[in-house]
Amino acid sequence: MAGACGFSRGATVAAVAVGVTLTLPSVARAESVRSAVGQHLANELPERRDTDTTSETAPTPSTSGVSRNDRDAEDSEIEEPLETVADSHPPTAATPTPRRLTVLGRRATVDLSLRSRMQAWLPAQNPSVHVNAAPYRMYSLELSGGIEGLFTLHQLAFETDGSSWVGWSGPAAAPAAGTSGIGAAAALAMIGLPLLHARGPWAPEPIIRYELSTYATTATPSRPVCIVARDADTSADPVACTPTDSPLRMASRFESLVVGVQIGGQDGLPSMYGGIDVVRQRKPYQVNVDGRTLDDYLFDARFGGAGLALGFGFGSDQGFNARGGFHFGLAWISLTDDLSLEDELPSDWVLQYLRWDVGMGYGRVLVKGPPRLLVRAGLDASGTHFVYVRDADEDTPSLSRDIFFAGSLALTLQL
Repeated sequence: MAGACGFSRGATVAAVAVGVTLTLPSVARAESVRSAVGQHLANELPERRDTDTTSETAPTPSTSGVSRNDRDAEDSEIEEPLETVADSHPPTAATPTPRRLTVLGRRATVDLSLRSRMQAWLPAQNPSVHVNAAPYRMYSLELSGGIEGLFTLHQLAFETDGSSWVGWSGPAAAPAAGTSGIGAAAALAMIGLPLLHARGPWAPEPIIRYELSTYATTATPSRPVCIVARDADTSADPVACTPTDSPLRMASRFESLVVGVQIGGQDGLPSMYGGIDVVRQRKPYQVNVDGRTLDDYLFDARFGGAGLALGFGFGSDQGFNARGGFHFGLAWISLTDDLSLEDELPSDWVLQYLRWDVGMGYGRVLVKGPPRLLVRAGLDASGTHFVYVRDADEDTPSLSRDIFFAGSLALTLQL
């Protein structure tokens, strides 16, 4: 039972230790979890090679300035048709123009979308605990719009496969109870403050983007494995964990936050953004160095990182469109409350992460309206990689990665 992972000191520890020794000889050897993790990293991380001390410095990406066309204000505005003086012909009735939605005297827009998406997840696998990850059929409700010159809701979306909702319930690894709690869900929000758009189409716009997704599936250990609780004493000898070879519920949670500035994106112009990136993950994890795994222990691990975010996009809802993003920075990993992976690394090693996403789509108008109805199809992919890095060394062993692929079809109503 998962609750047995927290052991009290005293007679209970001695009794459980004897049970662990009888059920899992490979785990109950005379060493602590902390020493096992440290020894595994020291043995598996490659030794420094004697190479030429002259290291090439990576070229610093230069930010190319965006040239601004010096246009006259009269040329950038759409000229209203000139009124003509009535002639001798009888007057004709003026064609009524559709009323536009306004808020606070400013033009407002609202787009509502219903989307169906097939999501494939390729999780980080463990040799002794293989994670089952079948494709998920996802359904989402999306809202976008804004008030001209004040506020832009680039996207607000809630997505589920119908059996799970956004949030967290239970530990990352626990005994499975049938299909209860198995499924996927996600939420995404991106807002902007287009306060300077009146100055031109390339005026900067502050943005905030937050994304959360959760996945729960099952796994059956190929050999007995020790589930280490978050509050376990990893310095204890014998080890404080619960061995099992029964089916497990494996749950993962992925979060990301981008705070930055975007330029462009108006009236079909390309867009670019840059800013600060923060990433957090919670998932089952076995300590891994490029495929060489310490498979005696299964941790309820916390992954984190902070760095830079860069991205682009072009096109609009009608016709072809594409986007991409590249995020990277320093990382940290907490195996338990008192054991961090970076604390057990050799002195010249650090952890880093790389996060990427790409997507493309095509849209076509079905009803010109107003309101206007569009159909949109899209393909997208994303991934997060955590690696070990050593200064002046090209060798970057992998420690974890998750990759996602999806295809979608949506109907969008533009009010």
